[in-house]
Amino acid sequence: MASADAFTKFPELRTADLRLRAVTAADLDAVRPITFYDGQPAATLAQTERMLARIDEDYRNRQSIHWAVALASSNELVGTCGFYRGFADACGEIGYVLRPEFRGQGLMTQAVLAACAFGFEELQLRQIDAYTEPDNAASQRLLARVGFAPIASDVPDLLRYALLPSGSR
Repeated sequence: MASADAFTKFPELRTADLRLRAVTAADLDAVRPITFYDGQPAATLAQTERMLARIDEDYRNRQSIHWAVALASSNELVGTCGFYRGFADACGEIGYVLRPEFRGQGLMTQAVLAACAFGFEELQLRQIDAYTEPDNAASQRLLARVGFAPIASDVPDLLRYALLPSGSR
């Protein structure tokens, strides 16, 4: 199962252009429009704070890791990425969202690659799943670019993709 180190101190990841780090109070305005919990969007800053507190609690309970995706050059939050809904059977579910003004620059591809590497190396996952809406072509392209393959979905109205460790493909 997951390495204890991953939940002792919040893991920070780096890519060429990004820093994946904990969400902070300074990020609230930027993160509010892209914050969701159990599929529900945050409508206010107070609701955003409550949702982020629940996400933090999920991390402390070893059920999720929710990174702020920030530009390495300025530390500006451009999106979020992480593993959600626990790690049953050494399988993780990745989710991500990028602020609209930062889309199309390859930033989320970097973030997802870094998060998946962390999932396989540090959390010792055997598979990473992702779900997306059938009309979200950008997300589907990102998943294909990173190496995810479509598999039968167990959630109505959502497409499901899976990624295996590189030695398993």
